[in-house]
Amino acid sequence: MSDLSDAELYQIYSIAFKKLTRKKSMRKLYGDPLKTGATIEQAWRTSHLITGIWPVVLYANGTINDNIDSIDNLIRLSPLQLSNSLQKILKLSNQGFGTQIFYFDGYFGHSITLRDYDETSSCFLYSDVVEGDSLLCKENNYANIYAKYVSNDLWSIRKQDFEKIVCAAFVYKHLWALYLNDKYYKNLTDIRACSLFRDNLIAIDENEIIMHHQELDENERIVIGFDDCKRATNSMISINRFSLIKKPYITVDLICDFIKFFTIRDESKINEMLTIFYSLKFFKIPKGVLKKSNNSVSAEVAKVIFRQKEKCLLFLDYCSIEIRNLENEKILEIEISTHF
Repeated sequence: MSDLSDAELYQIYSIAFKKLTRKKSMRKLYGDPLKTGATIEQAWRTSHLITGIWPVVLYANGTINDNIDSIDNLIRLSPLQLSNSLQKILKLSNQGFGTQIFYFDGYFGHSITLRDYDETSSCFLYSDVVEGDSLLCKENNYANIYAKYVSNDLWSIRKQDFEKIVCAAFVYKHLWALYLNDKYYKNLTDIRACSLFRDNLIAIDENEIIMHHQELDENERIVIGFDDCKRATNSMISINRFSLIKKPYITVDLICDFIKFFTIRDESKINEMLTIFYSLKFFKIPKGVLKKSNNSVSAEVAKVIFRQKEKCLLFLDYCSIEIRNLENEKILEIEISTHF
């Protein structure tokens, strides 16, 4: 997650967004920050533009008359159902994922980020990019909402007040899957049942599994970390560059099988990456992929493999993948961090 505050990120995005929407065609897609703002559909496109991910949209029926026809993964709920869902979703994440909320007070629309839910006070805790008092303070809104300052740039709003104004919420796909109890991750049982790992196991304890392929060097291994629920959180494979040249069929297949195992829900997004690794078997890299002007996924991965870049990070729906070089050890590392 970013070390910048919401307000600092907002300033950066605002400047970039104003440049993006100078043309009328762009304002039609993403809204007009200087005049009319954005619809839910336009904000949905902007969210994808910033994160590279299409969020699940929880839409409160009967709140605003907005065009939402183009939105995929749209879930229609009553304001009470939406509020109850968010109350649970906020307790599921342990990685600091906030939930973007859109509200309308009868006159003015705005966006805030929910951070937590306080059971004791029955209040949502949120951050607001507006400097000074939140727009949901008593004197700043038309819906008689009395938001209160808590601490550390957090404000609180009563759940029943929240339900009066909420229009939509953008939820990351992995959090929606957790809420539905829809398993997208691998756990210890899955790993023990997979021959790729079972046949190469050398050490296991409560929080970590270490594996080593018998035909590779000692410093080439797979390390998998677990949380208290025995879910794989971080999975890393380390391969010596010389092995990629001397034993391409073994190393490439091992890398690709490793990536596919932990990214099953993101399969469509990693195929481009896998194509680059598979091409190493035949020492044929797709034409133009190493050009400086090429910023595609395959190009970013290839530039790390051929040491034109130190590392690259791919943020996907259910995980993130970092590919990096270890300079001193001549090792290529691939680390998959599952979102929770």
